[in-house]
Amino acid sequence: MKTIFLTIFVATNSLYSAQITKGFWLIGGDGSLSYSNDVRTSNFDNIESTYNVGVIELSPNIGLFFIDKLAVGISGNYKQTFSKNEKSYYDISISPFLKYYLLPSENSFNFFTQASYKFYFNNQSTIGWKSYKLKIGGVLFVNNIVGYEFSIEYDRTKFNNIFGNYGKTNMLTFGVGIQIHLEKN
Repeated sequence: MKTIFLTIFVATNSLYSAQITKGFWLIGGDGSLSYSNDVRTSNFDNIESTYNVGVIELSPNIGLFFIDKLAVGISGNYKQTFSKNEKSYYDISISPFLKYYLLPSENSFNFFTQASYKFYFNNQSTIGWKSYKLKIGGVLFVNNIVGYEFSIEYDRTKFNNIFGNYGKTNMLTFGVGIQIHLEKN
């Protein structure tokens, strides 16, 4: 029992800063659960409909710190959507992103902001998706390589489809993730 407490004590008191400086890679990802309220309008009869939608999303990513505390990268996203109003569907997207850490790089805890734009591919007859995402969060660096992230993300999506329907989605997402920081050779 003493060994367990000693291990927990050492693990929680041995926090290091991660490498968020020029020349380091950022590799990792996050997962999230979210709920949204979609408003859709039909071109044929101009009727507005509201849908309650649940979403599970997995997002691996890779980036490079071109300057200290600023990573530029790309994220792949798989999203499964569930709704009482319609058939569930999935989409796959690619999102270039900018991620900036706010506190000095020596800190074992840091705040970050991230902005991205999504390009969609899905199993719906939807065309014309446009999505912008803004994320804020914190990261706890457990050593000089690994960081655990907690975030809140706002996603604004506009869409139209071949049936003449169009709409928008505003989504707030809470996520958790892990990032690995490696030095570029």
